[in-house]
Amino acid sequence: MLASEINALAEVVGDHLTAEEERVLPLINRHITDREWRAVTERGAAFLSGRNIWFGTAFAGMVFEACTADERRRFLAGMPPPQRMLVKLFARRAGASYRAGLEPAG
Repeated sequence: MLASEINALAEVVGDHLTAEEERVLPLINRHITDREWRAVTERGAAFLSGRNIWFGTAFAGMVFEACTADERRRFLAGMPPPQRMLVKLFARRAGASYRAGLEPAG
């Protein structure tokens, strides 16, 4: 029962994220300046500290999977150097590990 509910939720979230990528990201790329995007990523990078460091790094890894090379460059450019280094070194592995923990066994 719980597994079927989780699968249903995953499908809805997947549809939402697909729509976001198709509709929202092009608008961001068209209407948000590099300076504005840097402010967004700086705020997000502030999340990569203290008790949130592992989740923040994993989240960045999952973001990287959906990004183009240019989007990754812009994402990293807005981060302070310590967080940027952390993300470059560990984000992909942390994202994969986090996602593996979410997927049903089997």
